[in-house]
Amino acid sequence: MVSIAVCEDDNKELEQICARISRYMERHPDMDIALHPFHTGVELLEEMEKGGKFNICILDILMPGMDGIELGTAIRKEDRLAVIIYLTSSPDYALESYRVRAMDYILKPCREGGLCALIDEVCQKLEADNQCRFIVHVPEGIEAIPHPRLTCVEYYGHRLYCHLVDRTTVESVLYRQPFSYITAPLMADIRFVQISASHIINMQHVQKVGRNTFTLSDGEVLTITRKYAEAKRKYIDYILERRQGI
Repeated sequence: MVSIAVCEDDNKELEQICARISRYMERHPDMDIALHPFHTGVELLEEMEKGGKFNICILDILMPGMDGIELGTAIRKEDRLAVIIYLTSSPDYALESYRVRAMDYILKPCREGGLCALIDEVCQKLEADNQCRFIVHVPEGIEAIPHPRLTCVEYYGHRLYCHLVDRTTVESVLYRQPFSYITAPLMADIRFVQISASHIINMQHVQKVGRNTFTLSDGEVLTITRKYAEAKRKYIDYILERRQGI
């Protein structure tokens, strides 16, 4: 399911945006999309605190109280993967929207085709991401883990320990093959980088970079060993490539 949150304080604007997205949903009955309208940023964040998760957040910038930039910053702290799209009548916030890694910044009145094209692009990317799965042999059989759910893969005692975004861990059976052989399909994905002989991380979930460490979104701090020092450069390249694609 693709979950879309729309936050707009003006009732008329909110109805129009939701109507455009609803028409998009009608044209794509094969896509499982849920639409969630909010009048304030506080309402949206309260829903996230209750466990609500949104793949796409369409935010007005000029709102009373918590504005869209503050809201986007708060969303980004909770969810590094959520796609943020700004709608506003002012072009003065382009730099701020870039800082929260917004996908796009659309001036009002926005055209339905432009907004729906962005939603279509995100939905296609989410579908492609979910099709990328890391196959792990577990005692019960086989588990196929979507790449975005992985934060880190650890190899210890000839077993894989796959750490997930929900802070659970999938433990594999004993492997006879080397770590590099087992994880070769994973390393073909540009989001992953090896930082030690026994650790591969998903750069999507890096929260902080230290002198020789990566801090992941779950708070785990992992050391970059000397042999894999180029991992920091690969992370910088990855971030620059993502920003160029925004």
